[in-house]
Amino acid sequence: FGALFAGRISNTIGRKRSLVLVALGYAAFAGLQGLAPNEWFLTVVRFLLGLAIGVSIVVAPAYIAESAPVRIRGSMLVTFQIATTSGIAIAYFVGAALSGTESWRLILSLSAIPALVVLVLIFRLPDTARWLLMNGQREEATDLLRRVEPDMDPDEEVRRIEHDLSYDEKGSFAELFQGRFRKAGIFVVGLGFLVQITGINAIV
Repeated sequence: FGALFAGRISNTIGRKRSLVLVALGYAAFAGLQGLAPNEWFLTVVRFLLGLAIGVSIVVAPAYIAESAPVRIRGSMLVTFQIATTSGIAIAYFVGAALSGTESWRLILSLSAIPALVVLVLIFRLPDTARWLLMNGQREEATDLLRRVEPDMDPDEEVRRIEHDLSYDEKGSFAELFQGRFRKAGIFVVGLGFLVQITGINAIV
């Protein structure tokens, strides 16, 4: 469910702050899993953890797409997806290695460690130029683009982003299934639906 309101959160407080909240929430809820005194406490904590994960799967790719230089943007997003699936696989191996009577507490709590690492690293990163422009911070966005892509004209990129933002304000969800967007919209939504209906989330 976290993915449903992730966009509004990240637009309001920023991509970076959203990721900080996700990392904090993930670390806290993952740690609390190992301290669960009963099944109801564990269920509630895991639900909250799921909300944090839902936000992260929307905000993290958005942050990468808006921050990475154009020449490596696609590869960075692919790397993110590979890292996600690799993490799932590693978690299975760790779980198998630690399988035992009470080891489930340790297995669940260990996931707090990478969240804490991400939390430390994210503080060193800026927010995205797109979000800065959304909030009227044009000078900061220009300076950021100049640092990220020194070979690019930052003023031209700022104008391009502002043009995209002006279009976003006029757009609607229904437009994804109209006109020239119809085929792409149906494909993307249909693919997402087919992936979810396989039941993969029940496995991972």
